[in-house]
Amino acid sequence: MMKSDPALTPFSYSELDAIEGYDDALECTLAFRGDAIERIDKVLAEHPQFVMGWLFRAAWLTQAMEDRVYPEMVNSVERARALMTKMPINDREQGYLNAMECWLKGDFFGAVQHWETVLTYCPFDLYALGLVHYTNVLLGDVTGQRDVVARVIDLWDESMPGYEYVLAFYAFGLEENRDFSKAEELARHALSLRPDHPYAVHVVCHVMEMRGRQSGGVRFMLDQVKRWGSSNFANHLWWHTALFYVDLEQIDSALDIYDQQLVEVGKANEKYEELDAAALLWRLTLLGTDVGQRWAYLADRWEPAARDTLYAFNDVHAMMTFVADNRSEAQQELLTENERYVENASDANVAMSREIGM
Repeated sequence: MMKSDPALTPFSYSELDAIEGYDDALECTLAFRGDAIERIDKVLAEHPQFVMGWLFRAAWLTQAMEDRVYPEMVNSVERARALMTKMPINDREQGYLNAMECWLKGDFFGAVQHWETVLTYCPFDLYALGLVHYTNVLLGDVTGQRDVVARVIDLWDESMPGYEYVLAFYAFGLEENRDFSKAEELARHALSLRPDHPYAVHVVCHVMEMRGRQSGGVRFMLDQVKRWGSSNFANHLWWHTALFYVDLEQIDSALDIYDQQLVEVGKANEKYEELDAAALLWRLTLLGTDVGQRWAYLADRWEPAARDTLYAFNDVHAMMTFVADNRSEAQQELLTENERYVENASDANVAMSREIGM
C-alpha cells in the first residue's frame, strides 16, 4: 500500500486523511485498479483546499489524450491556481502547476520538462515519475521513457513502497530501447514483488513478442490472466495476447478475443480500448481475414471523434475504421479538421499530424 512520506514528497496541505486519499488514488493509477478520479473527487469534496489533489486530478486527465476531458482539466487547474494565490505552496506543487500550464497550451514537451524538474528535488515522487514515463510513451520518446527512471532508480530499494512500479517503468524503457534481457529480468522482479502488476506483465509480453516467443507468450498471458484480467489494463493485455495468436496464424482465437474481450470491455467508450480494437482488425484485414460486420460497429464508436485533433495516433486509428467501413464522409471530415488544425494550431501535436498523421 502506498504511503507518502511528507519529507520526501511534501504537501502544503497537511490533513492526514487527504494525503491518505491521495495515496489511494495514486495506488489506483499505478496499479491500474479502481477509479483514481472517483477517489480523488471524494477527497476534494471533503478537502476542497487540497492543492495537490486538484493538481493530481488535472495531471491524471492528461493521459486520456482526448478533447472531451479538457473542460475538467481546465477546471481542476483553475481550482488549484485560485488556492495558490491565497495560501503558501511548495516547489513541488508549483512544478505541477507549471507542467499543467504548459499542457493546456499544447506544449506537452514543456510539461514533461517541468515534471522532470520536480524529480530533481523530489526523486521519490512516484506520480511525477509515472507522468514523465507515460507521457514519453505517448510522445514516442523511447530514450526519455528509460532515462527518467535511470536517473532515480539507484535511490530506491525493495524496502520502499512503490519500488515494483519503478522497476516496471524502467523495464519498459529498457525494452523499448532493445535491452530485452535486462527488461525481462526487472519486469519479473517486479512481478515477484507484486504478482498482479499489469504493467510488469506488459513488459514481459513485449519482450516475448520482440524475441519471437509467441507460443510462450500465449502460455504466459493465460497463466497470468487471473491476476491481470480484472485490471484497468486488461483490454491492452488481451490485445497483446491476440497478437500472439495472429503471429501463430490462429486467427479464430484472435477473433474470439476481439469479440469477447476488446469489444465488450470497450463499452466505456474510451479511446485506448478502441485503439486496440482497430489495430487488431486492421492487422487481420491486411492478412485477408473476413471480419464480417465488425468494422461497422467500431466505426460507429469512432465517428463522434472525427473532429478531435489532439493526438495524431488516435486520428490514424479513426481513419482505419472509416476506410475499412467505406465511410467517405467521415474520412473527409477527419481530413478537413486536420488540415484546418495544422494550418492554425501551434501545439506539440502539430508536427506529428503534419508529417505523419496527414
